[in-house]
Amino acid sequence: MSKKQFFFQLGSLTLLTALGIALLNCFPKLESHIPLASLSLLFFTGLSIVMYFVGIWAIRSKNKNDFTSIVIFFITTKMLLSVVLVLVYFRYVQPTERLFVLSFLVIYLIYTIFETHFMMKISKMKL
Repeated sequence: MSKKQFFFQLGSLTLLTALGIALLNCFPKLESHIPLASLSLLFFTGLSIVMYFVGIWAIRSKNKNDFTSIVIFFITTKMLLSVVLVLVYFRYVQPTERLFVLSFLVIYLIYTIFETHFMMKISKMKL
C-alpha cells in the first residue's frame, strides 16, 4: 500500500467518521459526549499514521519477525491507551449515563477494521 493510497483512505475514513460524530447532535443522550468521540477520532487517526510508518519499517527489516512483533505491540498498546482514555474521560467528565462509551466503541471498531486492512496490505508488500 503506497503512502498516497494510505493517506487517501485514512482521510476518507476520518472525514466520514467526523460526519458521523457531527450526527451525534441529533441524539440528546450522546451529544454531550462529542468531546470523547472527537478525542477518539484524533487518537485513532494519529495511531494509524504511526502504525503505517512503523509497519513499513518493520516489513523492510532484515528480521522478518519484526512485523509480527510490531503488530502485537500496537494491538496491546492500543487497547491499554483506549482504556486509559475512557477512564480519564470518565473521571473528569463524570457522565451520568453509560452511553458515553458507545461513540468511542464505534470509532474503535471502525479504526480497528481499517488498521487490520492496511496492515494486511503492508504484510503482502514485496520490497
